[in-house]
Amino acid sequence: MKEVHESVPEPHFKGLEQYIRNATIKLYVNGLFTGTGFFISADGHVLTAYHCLGQQTEHIKLVTPFDGSVTAQLQTDKSPTEYDLAILKTSHQPSHYLPLARITREQLDKDNEVIAIGYPASHLPVNREAGSYKGYISRWRDDDRVELSDAVKGRGHSGGSVYHYASRRVVGVVTERYKEGVMVDSGLATRLDRLFEKWPELVDLNRETAQLWEQRLQALQRTDCKHPIVFAMLPPSEERAELWVALRQVFEEQWGCQVLTIQDRQYHDSTLGNLRAHLEQAAVFVAEVSEANPEVMFMLGAAQFALSQVPMVLLSRNPERLPPSLQGRGVVRYGGETTDWVTTLETQLSRIAPLQQVLTAPGREHFCSVTQLQGLVRLRLQENTWQRLQECYPTQEAWRLAHETRVAAVLGDQADLAGVVLKRVREGMP
Repeated sequence: MKEVHESVPEPHFKGLEQYIRNATIKLYVNGLFTGTGFFISADGHVLTAYHCLGQQTEHIKLVTPFDGSVTAQLQTDKSPTEYDLAILKTSHQPSHYLPLARITREQLDKDNEVIAIGYPASHLPVNREAGSYKGYISRWRDDDRVELSDAVKGRGHSGGSVYHYASRRVVGVVTERYKEGVMVDSGLATRLDRLFEKWPELVDLNRETAQLWEQRLQALQRTDCKHPIVFAMLPPSEERAELWVALRQVFEEQWGCQVLTIQDRQYHDSTLGNLRAHLEQAAVFVAEVSEANPEVMFMLGAAQFALSQVPMVLLSRNPERLPPSLQGRGVVRYGGETTDWVTTLETQLSRIAPLQQVLTAPGREHFCSVTQLQGLVRLRLQENTWQRLQECYPTQEAWRLAHETRVAAVLGDQADLAGVVLKRVREGMP
């Protein structure tokens, strides 16, 4: 049984759900879509519902969110098929995979909220992306299953993961949907006890997955994302230094968003894994595409796939030359003879409706950068102290709730300035 780790910060749900979606695959047997599955290890193991395979286990194809399609083989020695669970093995090495856990009745008595992610109705061309369905485990059953309410949506959802928020683990696999006359949007999920019994080596394999998952939850902690994050990709160039300064001025200083590049934070050992982590937490994606820089275009392609619901802003000196595949995005022209880049960017960005929806979203907080803090406080503090203050209180709203004793602890040797710092920040904020 996996206990809740109190030391792990509460993750940002949007980023968490996106990560689970990125670990989720479409299952095809003999060329026909039959259901959902999800990666559970770094070496390509997939868990799904056995009935999704039917009687045909020779021609199995999985469609992954990032890396196209891969073939898979059923591993009968690891699969408790009598409980409708199946383990597939691929040669694919996914960057997204999910930890498993046995769940107990006592755990569910304390907290029964779950999210079930899968591909219901994905036999229809319009439903190409995975869906996320929040619900709860409404009933414990003695046949190794639990009843799900509000979280099972229909054909194609079988084989999808059931993620339990409190234990921070996948605790079941969707295996059956009730008919509408019985219960709406409800069904059954098979618990994982029999899988661990059938495949003893899974304990060690899952431990490795869980260790990486804890690190991932740290990156997804809620305090990182109460404010919108703008993931920006500009080719390194002295010519674009002025554009970069103006971009930060508009998004950070005026609109309270945090601008990050792939170099600012390292979430993953590999470049591709780090890129995916940045994309998962982004509320807006901005790219300079004038010269079709290969690295920028690679990231743009990844963003178009992974961030279909996220506003995408393209900066270009010559927007009329953009290829048809980039048409329909928010495009901002810059350059020319203008000397006021901030006003130019602000004016054009303000016309992009999806971006404005992010900026005016209910409950969003407003990022407070180190530069803003320095301007408000007007004291000589050590550089790393400014950074610690910003990380501890990343938004204006966080500063309004700050306590002087906590600020003093962050200031360390300069703790006697805590009252002044807090007073000046609060008085200077909008």
